[in-house]
Amino acid sequence: MLLNEEQITADIAYESTVNNQEVIQLLENALETKDETKREKFRQKFHSLLKDKYAELVKRGVLQYHFIFPNNQVFIRFHKVSKFGDDLTNIRSDFRYVNETKKIVRGFAQGRTSHAFRNVYPIFNENNKHLGAVEISFSSEYLQDNFTHIADIHTHFLVNKNIFDTKAWERDDLIVQY
Repeated sequence: MLLNEEQITADIAYESTVNNQEVIQLLENALETKDETKREKFRQKFHSLLKDKYAELVKRGVLQYHFIFPNNQVFIRFHKVSKFGDDLTNIRSDFRYVNETKKIVRGFAQGRTSHAFRNVYPIFNENNKHLGAVEISFSSEYLQDNFTHIADIHTHFLVNKNIFDTKAWERDDLIVQY
């Protein structure tokens, strides 16, 4: 039931995001420009437009609100706005799949810094031009905390450390320390 609620929250967040024409126009402008200075201005406007929405989503357990272009290059990570422009093709098969097939992917998956229950959606403009994808994900800690709160069940997720190590960055600010 909790996973169903997370899916509903993600679906509502997705729909309200892609139905905002200013969001779609900024994403399309950023995708089409080759000028990195202009792209940065579009990114800043995009962040300004959606930062309050992200703050509300965080209150509902959302960990990541993450936008990427069709080539799997990161446009913006709301959980780490300063990190963008990297290629996730070989890191995140879910993004690669969504950008290739234009179909929604949901599931428990490992990223570079944490695992999460991920919902990845394709994004299109009004002319059905593919603009990339958005991830709306929930941390496993969110699910664990809810089990504890609702049913007084203490839980843990066991993740193969080898999977994490192969995708991890050398960073001090990992979301989940292993």
